[in-house]
Order: sequence, then C-alpha cells, then structure tokens
Amino acid sequence: MRKLGQRGDTIVEVLIAMVIVGLILGGAFVTVNKSLQSERSAQERGEALQLVQGQIESLQALQTSLPTQTVCITVGTTTTITEPAITSLAGTTNYTNYNSACIVNNLGQSSPAAGQEQAFYHLSIIPPSGGSGVYTVRAVWDQLGGGQNNITLFHKPL
Repeated sequence: MRKLGQRGDTIVEVLIAMVIVGLILGGAFVTVNKSLQSERSAQERGEALQLVQGQIESLQALQTSLPTQTVCITVGTTTTITEPAITSLAGTTNYTNYNSACIVNNLGQSSPAAGQEQAFYHLSIIPPSGGSGVYTVRAVWDQLGGGQNNITLFHKPL
C-alpha cells in the first residue's frame, strides 16, 4: 500500500512487469529458434536435391552403359556400393556401413573436418526392378538439428 507522498513502484508491480517481459522474450526466442531450424532444414534439403540431380545428370551421361547394381557416381568414377541399412551418418566417425566415395557434402568433401557443422549426404542410384526401367536416386542425411531425412527422385532413361 502506498502512503501519500511516496514515490515508486511496489515490489509486486516490479515482479509482474518482469514476468511479462520474460514471457515476451521467451516467446520471441522460440519463434526465432523455429525459424532458424526451418531455414537450416530447407538449406539441407536444397543441397540434397542438387546432389541427387547431379547423380541423375551423371546417370544420363552413361546412357550406353547404365548400371545394373546400386552405385553412386563421383568425379569421373562409378562406384558400386552395397546399400546399407539407413543408420546415422553424423556425429560419429564410424562410416564403415557406407562407401566413403558416396558420402559427400555440398562442397564435395567426403568426410567431416573436426568441429565442422555441415550435413553429409549418402548418395545412391538403385537400378530398376521388375522391368520398370526406372532408376531410384536417393540422398540420405542426418539433420544437424537431430533426426534423419532423405530425398528420393526417380529417373527413366530415354
């Protein structure tokens, strides 16, 4: 209670103001954080799409000798791979389930440098089955924010 002639706010009024400011700042933080996660997810997906499209372009260049096994195509080389069960790529140095030639980032690097915050993508081209003539081209990656994602495109050579 205020007495006549007193100036200033009571402790209760200050605490209420602090709670309101805290709620506003907390809401702003959550919004910005979600926005950054969405942006990063879109960036990773865009990088994966470019890599998969590159694999399709390389596959088109092989029109005379299309692969009959699961492969990935890197600079001037077609690498036959055994498609492993999809497991974690990032956060570990155990890449033994994957052919290292088929793990790349958007810079063409095949292994992460210490402390590097970039997604690495496992690329594969899976040959047609059942006479469909349609190749499945896939990139699988661990998202930097956690979880795993993939993109799959289909290509039917002319």
